[in-house]
Formats: sequence, C-alpha cells, structure tokens
Amino acid sequence: MSDWFAASAVACATGAVVTPVLVRSGLHALDHTGRAGVARIVLRALWGGAAVAAAALAAHHAGSAWWLPPFVAWALTLAAAAACDVETQRIPTRIVGPGAFVVAALIVVAGVATHDWHIPIGALIGCVSAGAIVAIGWRFAGIGFGDVRLAAVGGLGLGHATSRAIEVGLFGFALVSLAGAVWTFLRTRDRKASFAYGPALVVGFLLAAAG
Repeated sequence: MSDWFAASAVACATGAVVTPVLVRSGLHALDHTGRAGVARIVLRALWGGAAVAAAALAAHHAGSAWWLPPFVAWALTLAAAAACDVETQRIPTRIVGPGAFVVAALIVVAGVATHDWHIPIGALIGCVSAGAIVAIGWRFAGIGFGDVRLAAVGGLGLGHATSRAIEVGLFGFALVSLAGAVWTFLRTRDRKASFAYGPALVVGFLLAAAG
C-alpha cells in the first residue's frame, strides 16, 4: 500500500509539472499569444495535480498498478485541453490527438499485462458512447466539435467505472456547466454568450473515473 501511495504522489507531482507545459504547447498551437503570469501557472499546476490524483484513484479502483500510466496520460490530456478551452474556447488537436493515441496504446499494454480485457473493452464503449452523446449536442445545441473529440478521449477513462460513478460524473458535469453559464451571463449580460464546456466535461469524467 505504501508503494502505491508513493507512486500516486510521484504521479501527482508529475501532473503538476507537466500540465502547464502541455497547456502552453496547446495554446501555441491555437495561436494564442501572451505570457501567463505566475498565478495562472500555479493554477494550471494545481489543476493538473488534482486531475492526476483522480487518475490515481481510478487506477486503484481498476485493481493494478499497470493502469496508473494510462490513467495518468488520460488525466493530463483532459486537464491540458480543458485549461486551453478556458482561455480560448477551443480544444487543441495537438493535445487531444496524440493524447488519445498514447492513452489507447497504454490501455492495451495494461490489458495485456493484467490479462484483463474488461477495462479496454469498456474504454472503447465509453469512447464511442461519450463522443456520440456530445456529438448530438454539437449538432443541435451549439457545442463545439472540439468538445466531441474531448468527450471521446474522456470516455477512454471509463472502462472500469460503475453506473453509480457515471451518475456522479453526470451530476458534476451539469453542476459545472450551470456554474459556467451563470458566470458568463453575470459577466456579459448576454443570454446567448458562449462559454467553455471543456472544464465541465473533464470534471465529469474525472469524477466518474475516481468514483
């Protein structure tokens, strides 16, 4: 158990260090100019560390340390993409595309190592289902297509999730979405003003995976 906590602590520290770097790369790919202040970098680090902490819990629920690398890569991808979305309302393909490939590859490796194909199959189902559901929102509710890609990647982390945990994740998504909508209205006084759905999606996925 102590080895597990040590590995989780190292993973969280890695998340805190790597996330600001990934966010900077994503913003550069989106041609977002301007340098981040110290406070913003610290917030990105804390966000990345928290996301990886949820990933560590997910790996623990999955039952083997082999699941820690894919979940950490998954959490880093989601955290960086959501942080970019907050600043630009766009999801960087540079983050989501390679991140999805790495996560999928590590899931396969973990499945081979543990001889457990329940989680990889569940991850595939989660990827397709989450992407399809958000695609409906893209088609009819004005959600960006970047959010569809983000949701598909998010679904890769739900191979082990229980129905109860998914319900908690949906509640978290709804709550953060509502908070984002209210904050945007208070700031702009425009009922049609758009806001970033990425953070709400990511919070929902992290809660579902860690629950």
